[in-house]
Amino acid sequence: MKKLYSLAVLCLTGFAFGQISLPAINSAYTQNFDDLVNTGTGSLTLAGSLAGWSISETGNNANTTYTADIGSSNAGDTYSYGSAGSTDRALGAIASGNLLSRWGAQFKNDTGSEITSLLISYTGEEWRMGAANRGTNDQITFEYSTDATSLTTGTWTAVSALTYNSTNITGAAGARDGNDANFRTALSSTISGLNIPAGQTFWIRFIDVNISGTDDGLAIDDFSLTPQGSSSLAVIDNKVSHKSFVKNTTVDNEIYFGSKSDVKIFNINGQLIKSASVSENGSLNVAELQKGIYIVTGMVNGKNISEKIRKK
Repeated sequence: MKKLYSLAVLCLTGFAFGQISLPAINSAYTQNFDDLVNTGTGSLTLAGSLAGWSISETGNNANTTYTADIGSSNAGDTYSYGSAGSTDRALGAIASGNLLSRWGAQFKNDTGSEITSLLISYTGEEWRMGAANRGTNDQITFEYSTDATSLTTGTWTAVSALTYNSTNITGAAGARDGNDANFRTALSSTISGLNIPAGQTFWIRFIDVNISGTDDGLAIDDFSLTPQGSSSLAVIDNKVSHKSFVKNTTVDNEIYFGSKSDVKIFNINGQLIKSASVSENGSLNVAELQKGIYIVTGMVNGKNISEKIRKK
């Protein structure tokens, strides 16, 4: 419900130190939020697989924690939503006159080339209906910024195609199962016309809108962000990488290289795992890496390139 704030509005932000690296064009970063707590409360300062994400609360009831919930609470707060005790989580909030929540992440363009568009997708989930048969959608909005230094600074651009409206607005007030198809909405949109140079950072954020009356408990899950560039560059880089960069894309303990290069290895969350210098026709031991998909980046013939590998 809407109220006027005093001039001394409390603002508390949990900073997730560092940025999420985007190591390669057309390589998706994904986040399922399953590292959020599933009982009790967690710190707004996120870590682990959520490093790079931040949560900001403003209002008289702003604090330093978020709360695990199944949709039973109607209090204004930031929530880790999910079934009781389940590790399948979604990040969301209930807005009120005393608390507004926003959350998002900072990314760095480590692709070695300009990012000209971003493919964004996520699933909106409804975990609580705030009022019976309200007839009006509650919302989570999406914005991005190329000059922000936090969730609350810079100039932001809204993307209406990525606004999540309550999936179902009929029935009695109370908890809903956000994992049920009747209370989930998949959203996807490409943000084009961008000019994000190599090495530059940018932010994305979600804002839980405060509507009139008791708000719904809404959340996001299965977030994906894919940086895109010019198709001509992607073709050139692809040719270089297959002929001269990584020789074996399915890896046991050694990655074999066709060219001398300073290489970096990132996991699918964009986190730097290992860096090294390799020689022409040399190899790099990666026995310590866990099984999974990784992105290897480097420079060959003056071109920044990347290759996806699978560690067995």
